[in-house]
Amino acid sequence: MIDEKLARLAREFPDVKFLRARAAVLGFASLNKNKAKSHIARPRPRQDDDEDDPYVDTEGEDEDEAEDFRDDDVDLDVLPTMLVYRNGELVFNWVRVDWEAGGAGVEELLRR
Repeated sequence: MIDEKLARLAREFPDVKFLRARAAVLGFASLNKNKAKSHIARPRPRQDDDEDDPYVDTEGEDEDEAEDFRDDDVDLDVLPTMLVYRNGELVFNWVRVDWEAGGAGVEELLRR
């Protein structure tokens, strides 16, 4: 649900950069501290994504590469986390942004 709202906001505000990363790929919130990530994988597009959508990465990753990054190696207690930067400076860091947003939703949280 957060992905859908952020994709819509990205279309509504084309001057704002929206980036999405899988925690397991980045090594963020990793439960397995010894497993180093040597590279960043490209996200796989969802099946229902529009091919003409400029906000969708249409290049899929290899199956072998996808297996290197397991979601079960990630501490889900801190996800989803959202970082907001303005002019290169971190201005907000919301751990469990879904809880922070509450019933008003992520869109309203960002608008505030």
